[in-house]
Amino acid sequence: MLPGQKPERFAFLSFGKSTVNAACVNNPYSCPYNSCPAGSQSLTTINCSQNDNNGTRNAFFNFTGSQACISSGGCQLNLNTGTANGCAADYNEITWNNANGSWCSWVPRQTWDSFRRITGPNLNCPMPMLGLSASRSQLIDTIDRLSPSPGGTHADVGLRWGLRALSPRTEWASFFQHNRPEPFDSSTVTKVMVLMTDGANEQAVNFPGYWGCSESGAPGCSGSPDRATLDSRMQSWCTAIRDTYKVELYTVAINVSDTDAVSRLRTCAGSDSRAFAVDASQLNATFEQIARETFSLRLKE
Repeated sequence: MLPGQKPERFAFLSFGKSTVNAACVNNPYSCPYNSCPAGSQSLTTINCSQNDNNGTRNAFFNFTGSQACISSGGCQLNLNTGTANGCAADYNEITWNNANGSWCSWVPRQTWDSFRRITGPNLNCPMPMLGLSASRSQLIDTIDRLSPSPGGTHADVGLRWGLRALSPRTEWASFFQHNRPEPFDSSTVTKVMVLMTDGANEQAVNFPGYWGCSESGAPGCSGSPDRATLDSRMQSWCTAIRDTYKVELYTVAINVSDTDAVSRLRTCAGSDSRAFAVDASQLNATFEQIARETFSLRLKE
């Protein structure tokens, strides 16, 4: 949150514990966007606040409460509190996904592209990232726990965190709780990264926490980044990973029909031989090929 911002929703996280106390508070702002179903004066349902024109706030708590609709503007929220175990938005976001991405049944999905009513810290954190691991069972268990979120493909974020996982810096090894990796310029280790994606970079759909703007007073902040900005960020990280950090970079596009996106991933990899565009049935064979090439590269060195 930026200095001077006033949060509209609070999630209190106690680090080192698995319990998160999540509570909603009365909204001090006017909110003519607070819609109710046609003909209704109030509603009692999942606590969700929305903005029909300017995106959705990250206040999806699966607790029952009531909300009065005031046609003259302003809100009256009578929301319960509760305790959620895990990440500050863990099972709440999965519940949101299971509801087909619907915050409230009468509010349509739309791309968030305006400077209004998005408060943090970060809704999109259903589970922590797994650092480097040699445990097959741990990797499979982590994959099985993944919950997809619609929209919001940001390859630059994946590249950045992949690089951090490979980083020899003590703070990142401590963050991921794994052994400190070898230096990037090590003569005994080859570092390899694979960027796998099922689509082009795109803005989030009703999802804050993806390089978006927050509620008030952010100079120059006018919305979430468009595709051109996201593509540019991705290429900057691709170049740095390959040329500055000397990491062997591969890209894998799965079931991607967008030819421009496939071309950008090829540019990202820096070589046609390290860029793959496949369907899901070819994924195992693709990773086997990458593994063979990586092993062969290491033998040659």
